[in-house]
Amino acid sequence: MADVIREGLGKGLGFAMAIVLILGVGRIVMEVIDRVKSEIDKLKKRPKFVLDNWETYVHKGYFEELAIFSKYKKQLEKGEWPDELEGMFEWVDTGKAAKTDGFGDMYFYKKSFLTLKSKYKNKEAGKSKDEKSNKKTDTDNSGNNEEKKDEETK
Repeated sequence: MADVIREGLGKGLGFAMAIVLILGVGRIVMEVIDRVKSEIDKLKKRPKFVLDNWETYVHKGYFEELAIFSKYKKQLEKGEWPDELEGMFEWVDTGKAAKTDGFGDMYFYKKSFLTLKSKYKNKEAGKSKDEKSNKKTDTDNSGNNEEKKDEETK
């Protein structure tokens, strides 16, 4: 009788573990599917946002972004985000806002705007500084001491 109970418990625990394992794998698959869907939604959201807020870009003075977007305007109108623009832009929080629905419920959210990543702007500024410092070191290392003396006396 004890053997029958042990076998029943073993089969029952094995069955329960199998169900837990199947549910866990199912949950992981659902998470992956949700992430893929959210990435696809983000890709669709960017072109629509740019086209809907074209005047806002002009009003705020984001002319660098407009110059880039105007090159790819036909693709944006089709709802496609060009591969060349991938990684160049980021959502920047510009403030907080609230809206209400028909029942009087208030929803708070962050307002964000699609702009060039700051690292691209810093890279361009950094390159110009590096180029200036390289030019100075090139003239300093030229071995022409008379030019150095003339510059020092001025």
